[in-house]
Formats: sequence, structure tokens, C-alpha cells
Amino acid sequence: MRKLLLLSILLNISIVSFSQTFKSNIAESERIKKDTCYYWYQGADDFETVEDAEDDAVTGLLESVKKNYKSNIVTIGNDNNRLLNCVFETFRPFIEQNIQYLTLKSGAANSVFAYVSKSSFRESCAERKNDIGYYIRQADAAMDKENVGDALRYYYIAMMLCCSHPDGNELTVWDEETSHEVKMVKWLSNRIDGDEGILSLVRFNVKNWKETGDKVIAELDVSTTTGIRISNMTFKYNNGRFSQTCNVSNGRAEVELFKNEDVVKDIDVEIDMSYDDVEFEESAAYTMIKFLRKKVGFSKTGKTISNRGKNRMKKEASEEAPIVKAGSGDGGSVEKYLVGDDAYLKNMKLIENAIRLGEYESVRGLFSPEGYEYFMRLKGYGKASVIGTPDYKMLAFNGEVICRSLPMRFDFNNMSFTRDVVFRFDKETKKVTSIAFRLSDTAEKGVLDNRNWKIDSRLVLINFLEDYQTAYAFKQLDYLDKIFSDDALIIVGHVVENKPVTKDGVVYGNNTKIERTKKTKTQYLQDLGRQFRNKSYINIHFTDLDVRRAAGEEEEVFGVQVRQYYHSNSYNDEGYLFLMVDLREELPIIHVRTWQPGKTDLKDLITLKDVL
Repeated sequence: MRKLLLLSILLNISIVSFSQTFKSNIAESERIKKDTCYYWYQGADDFETVEDAEDDAVTGLLESVKKNYKSNIVTIGNDNNRLLNCVFETFRPFIEQNIQYLTLKSGAANSVFAYVSKSSFRESCAERKNDIGYYIRQADAAMDKENVGDALRYYYIAMMLCCSHPDGNELTVWDEETSHEVKMVKWLSNRIDGDEGILSLVRFNVKNWKETGDKVIAELDVSTTTGIRISNMTFKYNNGRFSQTCNVSNGRAEVELFKNEDVVKDIDVEIDMSYDDVEFEESAAYTMIKFLRKKVGFSKTGKTISNRGKNRMKKEASEEAPIVKAGSGDGGSVEKYLVGDDAYLKNMKLIENAIRLGEYESVRGLFSPEGYEYFMRLKGYGKASVIGTPDYKMLAFNGEVICRSLPMRFDFNNMSFTRDVVFRFDKETKKVTSIAFRLSDTAEKGVLDNRNWKIDSRLVLINFLEDYQTAYAFKQLDYLDKIFSDDALIIVGHVVENKPVTKDGVVYGNNTKIERTKKTKTQYLQDLGRQFRNKSYINIHFTDLDVRRAAGEEEEVFGVQVRQYYHSNSYNDEGYLFLMVDLREELPIIHVRTWQPGKTDLKDLITLKDVL
């Protein structure tokens, strides 16, 4: 009896306590309604659970912000109401992170009151403006490094963020040419699609045109009007049967078409600016890209390529790779390593012809056992073919003769990649001992520009980075096992995809997140092994390379940060890879490997002396 009485007393106390809490929350909600410092929303009182009421409050509060904020958005098209919805939808992540709830009713029917401070929303808008500035600076820096593909991407992200800003039509930027503040969205549009914009600079030029049977194979030079060879740009074209996507590397691309007529005169291509991987970097920009894809048209993305000599640049791009053209500085000249031995050239032409004919076995005698294993991996990497007529350069270095390079195309279903392939010969036997995918021009330049370092160090670092990216394509787990130190610091990044859709069909990326995990060497290699087994192909390439050497004139430890683009049949992403590489031993050793979505100043990533 006493237990029942005690339980009844406790229940009554709980009911009174809850009742007092609800009254207090109701009073607080009424106070907030009168306070002009908040956006607020009060939902219905018939939700089955508090969680359902809170989910409704997020959308309701977002609607309240939209109605009460005096916005001045960039207007595009006629559907301004839907555009306004999309702009404020990009702030859903902010609402979810900053929303405050007051429970007004619970039990069989639930109700909540939600609010957020106006000042915090203004701060969020200011942060977005800062993000726009960040991408403009990144684009400008990419242009300075002649990295046109990345610059186009950065300017486009900045423009989409400008379109996502509630006051996007009021944002301005200083224009160096006119020495005036101009509207940011117009300035960005001109940078992309204006008469002097990046799209206006891009030229597709036919280097070679072959018509055989029912097919046309066109070798293309993709460069700017000023002769800069373009990398990290994709374009789409119809091959006569279906749409094909082609990746441009070091100014090279090759398209293959099925002839539906007796003669093919022109090829229509479109520079691909879909940038789906932006979702992982800037969800607000991704939302706007999806919404505006059919509304924001750039007139110069489409190019017509003719086989009749119409597409010519004002200045021809050099065919020589930057490593051959690099100046000396205090660290020595690359030119001293150039050789002209006809024996290597003869062997290279035999290998090239074997690849063209698909007769790989016929040149087995030109490879060491290890080199032939590389050759078989090259053969198995998609449908491989040689592009055009290579202009080989031979460098004798570190006991090898390095042939740079054989341009090749690799086809995987409706995706194709062009890569320059480097062959390395043993100086004594004149047999190929290894094969690697060459770095992009801009990544190579990032190493070679450090001309106060010894040229030997620069060449070793370039060879290592080529081997590193090739190991993922060729799925060489044994090589990766050798180059990671046993106690290496390894942090991997992975994009967790989720694409929620609002009731009016707007996609937003608030649940897309980057998972970064610290792994031991054993764990990392085990995970890589599973990826290698499950993916039909992996293609990674580097751009925007920065490198810093450890203190001390003789130290050969380098911190390298590169923008890495990762493509596979089931997953794509891009981000910044940081490697701490020790070149003091015979085989380079990685002490640190980290990945993150954004760029960080090298000096802030890690202190180089930490691994010495």
C-alpha cells in the first residue's frame, strides 16, 4: 500500500513538473515572438511524436526566414518564386545546426516552437560571401599556374555560390580592368563565358583524322589561344550511338565515332560543367547547379571541331613536356640528362607498334620480368590505344633512361581517359623495367619551379609521384606496402552520399558529409585491397601541386600537397592529398598521408621536422 501511494505521489510530481515546463516554454515562446531579434515558427499540435514536430519545424522556420528576410537574389529566368525557394533551401544545413526548440505539448499530440537568431543567419550569409571570395582567389591562383581546367571549376563554384546568396545581386568585386566595383555575378560570368573568358580561350584542334570502315578516330589538341595545354577538363560528344565523356590530359584527347553517313565532316562537343563532385565540397553550390543547370546557359561550352582545318590556335602549343623545357636555376638543368641513343628510340617504336596492333607478346623480350608485369597491367587497363604520333624525349637519370612519353587513350564503357605513359629502361640492358602515368603539366611544374633545389631531387620526386598515382590505377598493393612506413600517419577521407529532396523537387546536400578516419598501415592496405578487387578501374590524377622541403640544405624530406581527382566505376571525388615523403633511402618512404576536401597552407599541415 505504501509503495502504491509513493508511486502515485511521484507521478503527480512529474505531471506538475511537466506542466510547469510547458507553461514556462509557452511564456518564453510569446516573449520571442515579440522580440525582433529572432526568426520563429510554431507548428501544429497534432504530431504523433516530438521528432515529427521538430522535423516540421525545420521547414517551417526556413520558410519564416525566407518571408521575413529582405533578400535581393540574382534573378534568372521567370520562375523567381521557385528560385527564391532554392536559394533559402541552401541554408537548411544552417537551420538544422542552429535551431532552438521549445516543447509546448507532448503526449498523444505534440507541438514545438522553433527559433533562430537573426544575427546568426546574417553571419551565415557573411560566411557564404567569404566562401565566394575563397573560390575566386583559388581560381585566380590556378590561372596564374596555367591550370585552366581548375580555374574554370573554381569560377563556376563561386558563381553558383553567388546565386545561392540571399543578397547575391548586391555583391560586388573589384575589377582591375575598369578600376571599379562591379556586380560579382556579372564579373564571374564574364570570367567564364565572356569574350575574354576561359570558355572563349579553349580551342579544340584536329591533329590527326582517320576514317577506317565505319569509324572515325580524331586526335585532338585541347589548348588555349595562348598555347596553354589544358588538363582536368571533360567534354561530352555523341559518338553516333550514345553520349560519350572524355577526359582531357596535358592538352590531349581522342574521340572515336561511328559513321552514320559516308563522310563525317564535323564533331560537336560540349565542355562538361556538371561538376557533380561539387556536392562533396560545397553543398550550396551543388544545389544551385542542379536547379540552374537548364537555366544558366554558357554560349561557349559548345564547340564544333572540323576536319577541314578551321580550328587553329593563334599560337601553337608546345609539344614538349615541361620537364624537358625546365630551366636550370641554382639546382642544375634537366637538359644535361637528355640523350639521343637510337637504341632506346628503336625499342620504343617497336613497343608502340605492338600496342597499336594489340600484339603485346611480340615485344616481351624488350622488358625485364618486372617491366613486363607493368606492361600486362597497362594492357589490362581498359581498352588501350595509342594517340597520334609520339614525340619521344629520353632522359638518362639515376641508372635509367626515361622515355617521355607515349600518349594513350583508355576506354571504360562510356568514359575515356587520355594519359601520357612513361617507359623507364635499364641503362645496361636497355630493357623496360617500369611504366608510369606522367603527371599533368601543372603538377610537374609545381615541382620543377623550385629551382633552388638540386635537379636530382626534383626528378626523383616527380618519378615517385608518377609511381604513386600509377600504383592505384594498376592496383599494385605490393608497391604501396613498400613505400608506406610501418608507423605512417594515414588519414583517409570518404564522401558519404545522401541527396535529400524537398517537396518541390529541390535537391539539397545537408546530409552529405566527409568522413575522415585515422588508419594504421595494415588497415589502410586491407581497405585498399578490397577496393582494388571491387572496382573495375581507378584513375587518379594530380593538379595544383605545392611542395616544401624540410629545413637543412641536405635534407631530402618533402611535404607535398596536390589536388587529387579520383575516378572509378562506382565512386568519384576530389580533394587535397598531403604526403610527407622521405627521399633519403633507395626507395622513397611515406611517413604521412592525409586527405581533406579543401586546401590548407603547407606550413599549417604538419611541421616537417616532426618526422626527421
